[in-house]
Amino acid sequence: MVSIDGMQTIAATPQRRRLAPALDALRADAGLYLVIALYLLFAEIVMTLAGREVLGGLIARYLAVWAVLAGVALGAMAIVRGAARLRGGAARAFARPGQILAGVVLYFAVAVFMGAFTSVKMSLSLVQPFQWDPFLANLDRIVHFGHDPWVLLQPWLGHLAVTQAIEFCYSPGWCALVFLAPLFAAVAPANRRLRDQYLWAFLLAWIINGTVMAALLLSGGPAFYGMLTGDTHRFAELARYLALDAGNFASAAQEQAMLIDAYRHQGPVVGAGISDFPSMHVTMVMLCTFAAWRLGRVFGVLASLFAVVIVVGSVHLGWHYAVGDYYAIASSFVIWRLGGWVAARLAPPPAASGLATP
Repeated sequence: MVSIDGMQTIAATPQRRRLAPALDALRADAGLYLVIALYLLFAEIVMTLAGREVLGGLIARYLAVWAVLAGVALGAMAIVRGAARLRGGAARAFARPGQILAGVVLYFAVAVFMGAFTSVKMSLSLVQPFQWDPFLANLDRIVHFGHDPWVLLQPWLGHLAVTQAIEFCYSPGWCALVFLAPLFAAVAPANRRLRDQYLWAFLLAWIINGTVMAALLLSGGPAFYGMLTGDTHRFAELARYLALDAGNFASAAQEQAMLIDAYRHQGPVVGAGISDFPSMHVTMVMLCTFAAWRLGRVFGVLASLFAVVIVVGSVHLGWHYAVGDYYAIASSFVIWRLGGWVAARLAPPPAASGLATP
């Protein structure tokens, strides 16, 4: 005769078995969660020093935006997976349901991290002033033989149709890639090593380049040069050209005006905060490119072409000084390797992770 306690134990066993893959995956990502938690603590300290209380509001906004993105992406992935099964495929690119659940949890933890990052980014100027723009602008001119880099690009890119195409890639295109890449990394690939390396490099990039280096060389970039330095002449021609496209979708001039408004009123806005050095657009697209090459030549070539557009666009659209892009490219190699080094030392055994490690 089975005791009541025994019956409860037997009844609970299938539930535990169903939850085991998700729990194992969550434990395998403990290091990532620890870094996110520490950054949240750091963000709270920065908020206190800056006298601000917008952390919760920004995190809520990021969660809302990322929830929409996750819903669309997961729906598309479910359709692809279902089609693969109907055709007799194994859908190997996808993890098991429990691991997908754990990946979604991690994805929203990354959304919380990004909300904290934006809060920090918006507060840097309240802790110390913008003071590096003249130095970086002059260094740009020295490196490019007495010319501002945007001037050298203008004969080739200074056509509204070309500019609009670059703007589309630079804003909605980049956001879709960078915001969804952590989701696909968390729930889709069967390559555990690549998955962990990308996720660690992702977090480290925002910490090292987006926070530490941005604070050390706090600057705004050509689009904000006049507002921050009082010299409205130096990049006036660039501003006038970008203003020609101010009413169009993904207009750089329009987005820059939004950032100026958020900077002056300190409102909680997704993607807000003015910071030039180094370019996180370039840093993140480089990390995606490294991962893409590991997935295959076609992915690598497409990602590389997109990276070129982002690098050139960051200068053409007045977002960044070229020297900041050069640093971002070089440092992204280091961060990518660092992410792999950390992931290799924290990697769980294959049985615990539930994902292949070829």
